[in-house]
Amino acid sequence: MNRFSGIFQNILNRVPIRKSLMLLFLGIFLIPAVLISVFFVLFLYNTMISIEMDKVQTSLARSEEKFNEILSEVRAFSDRLYVNRQIQNIILKRYENIQDVYADYSNLSFLDNYLHSYNEIANFRIYTENPTLLDNSFIKKTTDRIRAEKWYENAMIVKGQPFWVYKTDEVSKKSYLSLIRSVWSSSNGKFIGVLVINVNPDQIQSVISSQVFNTVVAFDNRVMFSSFLLSPSDSRLLNSLLADNQYEHTELNRVTLNGENFRVVMVDFYPKNSVSLKFRIMYMIPMNQLNAATRKVVFLTLIIISALILLSVILIVGFSSYINSRVRKIQDGIDSVVADNFEIPATIGGNDEFEAIYRKLHLMAASIKNLIEQVYVQNLEKEQIAARQNEMRWKMLSVQINPHFLFNTLETIRMKSLASGDRTVSTMLRLLASLLRYNLSVTGKPVPLITELEAIQNYLNIQHMRFGSRISYDIITTCDVQKIMILPLLIQPIVENSFSHGLEDTASDGFIYIFINSETVSGRKELVITVRDNGCGIEPERLEELRKKLDSDIVEDSPSSIGMANVNSRIKLFYGKEYGIQIESTPGAGTTVTMRLQG
Repeated sequence: MNRFSGIFQNILNRVPIRKSLMLLFLGIFLIPAVLISVFFVLFLYNTMISIEMDKVQTSLARSEEKFNEILSEVRAFSDRLYVNRQIQNIILKRYENIQDVYADYSNLSFLDNYLHSYNEIANFRIYTENPTLLDNSFIKKTTDRIRAEKWYENAMIVKGQPFWVYKTDEVSKKSYLSLIRSVWSSSNGKFIGVLVINVNPDQIQSVISSQVFNTVVAFDNRVMFSSFLLSPSDSRLLNSLLADNQYEHTELNRVTLNGENFRVVMVDFYPKNSVSLKFRIMYMIPMNQLNAATRKVVFLTLIIISALILLSVILIVGFSSYINSRVRKIQDGIDSVVADNFEIPATIGGNDEFEAIYRKLHLMAASIKNLIEQVYVQNLEKEQIAARQNEMRWKMLSVQINPHFLFNTLETIRMKSLASGDRTVSTMLRLLASLLRYNLSVTGKPVPLITELEAIQNYLNIQHMRFGSRISYDIITTCDVQKIMILPLLIQPIVENSFSHGLEDTASDGFIYIFINSETVSGRKELVITVRDNGCGIEPERLEELRKKLDSDIVEDSPSSIGMANVNSRIKLFYGKEYGIQIESTPGAGTTVTMRLQG
């Protein structure tokens, strides 16, 4: 056995491993198994699904037809009542005494015959505004509560056109599918009342219960009738899915009810000759019913695959042992390199791809050992130098003016402006002093976001007072700005750019919008700050330059301002390379700057 294993390994060592794997795997196992499995599974599964779906679609069409027949009968009944002159005359008549009302009501006994001749109708009501009438089972005086109902308001709006609602009857307190239409006099066009015809739920229940599949009828994205018992939680689930428009395709919906998985197949339709929302008939087909044939296919496929595996296992076991031994040697070399041990053996023997890979690994380990100090240490030193340079620029900007002299001078000017009665100048000086005090007091360490926003608001108020109605602003936050800490002076340079480059020449209706929110991206929490203006925008060439400057981490050398590239560089140095600034702009329409920080 050992001799055979050695000969086997010697042969394989001389053959490229890729060819060995392809010949054994493709020729003996993969191609036959996949082709046979795919053929049988697809053929039988598609045949079964095709037959089942044809039956379902045919049954759905019959259900829709029967349901439409019920609705059409109810509509026909409403037409008979709508044109009945005797009913119209009684409702329009103003009665002096109750006896006359009872006398005329006695002439309406034919309504009971009407009702009994339509099994599809449970009852009907005519709501009238005539206060001299008496309530009976057919005629009801309209109350303020009825007038406030949405269906009553809609009936007045559509002027006699019938429509359907699912509502609770005011008399029986039961829920019905109801036909609603306002009734108007055929002689003078005067409003008579609102007709409500409640459909007999037993008729609808009889139709859906006779179907082969579990059937649900929904209206206005609410379940009305079901051929099988739905728990309150199942009804709420279906209503929620319907309201969210989860069911849009005909055959691709699935839902779990009462712990059982169903495939949902549906048809939508609108009743004829009415202005109404859509009805939806849904078939709930148990998945285990559809999967019965699939299980047979899987069983047959497993037998075939098992036979192929049994024929292949002898060669695969010997070959996989060989592969495993050589892969383990490469893995040991990689583990040594990962553990910073670059002194690994120069070869693992043989002449196949594994040996070629290992030789490259050995060369790579030697190269890493030689370059790690030169490249990694140099890059680290460059970043530290860049960080120190930015910190020095920051400190230089912060100490250009003696703070005590500046604040004392501004306070003196402000007091003199107050003494002279000029409150506008006083307010601007107070805001400027507050802004400068904040800018000169920061040290480059994180500050509360609320503090940064207060400084920005002082700056924006100063600009608003300068430009008047030409420029306005809005700051919206959706996160806790008192608890969130950020680097200081990140937002203000962006806002200053919006003024100096986008809005300063604006004649009117200039606007700056600042939106701050917190969101989760790829499992990490981020603070997103958006500064948008409707200024002159940036030309495409200039915009491309700005984006390249941001991507290259170039540090700007301007002695008078903290440029956008500097802000981007500070963000990346402090928060990490995955954070920074993005710019979008349209010439003549404005610019949007999005800043992403670690949340």
